[in-house]
Amino acid sequence: MSKARNTADQINRVNSSAADATAITIDSSENVLVGTTSSDDSTDGFKVKSSGQKLTITRNGAEPLVLNRRASDGDIVKFRKDNINVASIGTLGGVTYINSGDVGLSLDWGSDQIKPRQANGANRDAAIDLGASASRFKDLYLSSGVYLGGTGSANKLDDYEIGNFVPNQGSGLTVSGTFSSSGRYIKVGNLVTVFGNVNGSSSIAVSAVGIICTNLPFSIAEISTLGIATGAWTSSNSATFISLGATTTLYSAQAVSGATNIAFTHTYRV
Repeated sequence: MSKARNTADQINRVNSSAADATAITIDSSENVLVGTTSSDDSTDGFKVKSSGQKLTITRNGAEPLVLNRRASDGDIVKFRKDNINVASIGTLGGVTYINSGDVGLSLDWGSDQIKPRQANGANRDAAIDLGASASRFKDLYLSSGVYLGGTGSANKLDDYEIGNFVPNQGSGLTVSGTFSSSGRYIKVGNLVTVFGNVNGSSSIAVSAVGIICTNLPFSIAEISTLGIATGAWTSSNSATFISLGATTTLYSAQAVSGATNIAFTHTYRV
């Protein structure tokens, strides 16, 4: 190796004896440059900056840094603050983990899972919260379900939905004037609760065991008698509603009359 000094621009060049290309540059600011003569962070090359004691590695179109731990599992990178370890990135059994103290995550590409981990990369069960009361995440998008309070199939909530529907006029209704209706629903798992209104501008009535409406938002799995009617009538005219399996039809078990509005609430399984 040979060294030449350029006193005009204060650049020391160390050249290989086999070529004239610059191998290492130390500029007048005492920055060490490899693969470049510029200390600009946007240019390709390896730069050790004397100002701020900063290392910058820039490469176009490929990874700028490769770290390779051989033989054993453990940390590949450690991060320190005031010479105290504050975080690490490593591997255990071929799985990458990211840790800060005993709070960490493992990225298990073999099982398509992200798992809570402790300091050494091992599993940490039921100990790490996601968010906090004053530091919440916004939206959570799931394509399947969430297990609440346990890991069995009975603990899985795989659907929650709210929406609107339009009850169609049932054949058991007697409507005077113009018919109108509205409805909304809440679906939690396989249980649906509907809230609806059927109206006659002059009056509306329903016969006993008459169809009050069709077009419930989901097909009914089994006979259900959960429900209560309210509206512009006395409590003696309240009715129990019946839904039949494999339909979207709602029946009134009792006759209701003397009203311009029949409001109903009904819960059924899908």
